[in-house]
Amino acid sequence: MSGPWRRRADAPPADPRPGDVVYKLAVIVPVRTAVALLLVVSSCTTRPDWDNGTSDGSISVADSGGDLGQIPDYGTWPDAELGPVVTLSVATFNVRNLFDAHDDPKTFDDLPSAGEVDAKIAALGAALRRLDADVVALQEVENRALLERLNTEELSEQGYAHLRLVEGNDARGADVALLSRYPVPRSVSHARETFPGVDGDTQNYGFSRDCLEVTIEPSAGRHLLLLVNHLRANDWRDPEGAIARRLAQAQRVRGIVDELLGREPQ
Repeated sequence: MSGPWRRRADAPPADPRPGDVVYKLAVIVPVRTAVALLLVVSSCTTRPDWDNGTSDGSISVADSGGDLGQIPDYGTWPDAELGPVVTLSVATFNVRNLFDAHDDPKTFDDLPSAGEVDAKIAALGAALRRLDADVVALQEVENRALLERLNTEELSEQGYAHLRLVEGNDARGADVALLSRYPVPRSVSHARETFPGVDGDTQNYGFSRDCLEVTIEPSAGRHLLLLVNHLRANDWRDPEGAIARRLAQAQRVRGIVDELLGREPQ
């Protein structure tokens, strides 16, 4: 999401208020009914004291290149009795081809040497320790065993007690995954879904890897809904087909968001 952002002249101070959940690397997201929605690919706040030029404080996303409408403006609300402010840092990290040294006969996986795997895991561990995020969305992890190895060997003191990885659709076996210090009471894979394209394209598409929907509980009664996604890569062999698939996947991600907002409208 692009465009100049500014404080409204009549806006109160931006300090966190009771009931807020503060997302480092993202934005302050006030939690009205203890539910917040955050995409790892973009994030925004519905606090009405911020705007990008709209009169009602809603956030226009029309500059994203499509008619995506507006993030709903839920208006003002009293400070909810949800306990103290929770500060939560969220990061997304494409680790680029984290494969093990074992051939998986079911996929066209890369086959690095054992030494190359060791070096990559060590480098990723060092980067993630420096990042020190509470929740990390990862892309291009081959399997759960590698995710657990990364966590055990390199991140044992980081407190990532909650891991998620569901085998997706990638021909090489590269999946999306999650590391979290906070409980993950619910996770849903959208890997098996099929959906049409955009602009009248009736071909059936699916997610190239997965769109992993997770619910994170930073404190009792408060939830963060997060989608971990990796769209179809560009392909010089079939650029038009790749773009059509990416558009279909992006439209379906938006559809999932709409469904989540319909389920948790506030």
